[in-house]
Amino acid sequence: MKNLLRLIPVLLLAACSSTPKVVTSDRTVEVDGNKLQIVSGTLSTGRFVVVQNKNADMRWIGPMKGGKEKWQARATLLNSWMTEEIRDICGDLFYESVFGPTYKMMDKDDTMGGLAPVLGITASMVAHLAASSATDESNVPVSIYSEFKCRKDEK
Repeated sequence: MKNLLRLIPVLLLAACSSTPKVVTSDRTVEVDGNKLQIVSGTLSTGRFVVVQNKNADMRWIGPMKGGKEKWQARATLLNSWMTEEIRDICGDLFYESVFGPTYKMMDKDDTMGGLAPVLGITASMVAHLAASSATDESNVPVSIYSEFKCRKDEK
């Protein structure tokens, strides 16, 4: 029940932050056999970047393979690629973080194909609980997401 109560504010925040996104870059890189998709673009409030594991079933392989003992290594890998993308976009490391970074810690679709928010908060919570109960510790974190502003955008 505690997890359910913690989930409600997250779901409300996600529902409120439905800012339209325009993708300006979408590429895939391979790191130690792991495919990482790096997507960046613009929002009405700035910019965004997401780096996600695109291996089959989001299974980490090579040096990133493992359970909870590898969570920090995978988070560091995702964060370094996110930071590099922000550096490429902004031209330097100086940017203002607007939201995040946040890690997605589930390897299953917790949105029922995008329908859960439309069906209401109860459906969203049920979908989230079902997805989190099926999450494999060897797959997480799955992705990192951040919204930011570049110093050059403010000129």
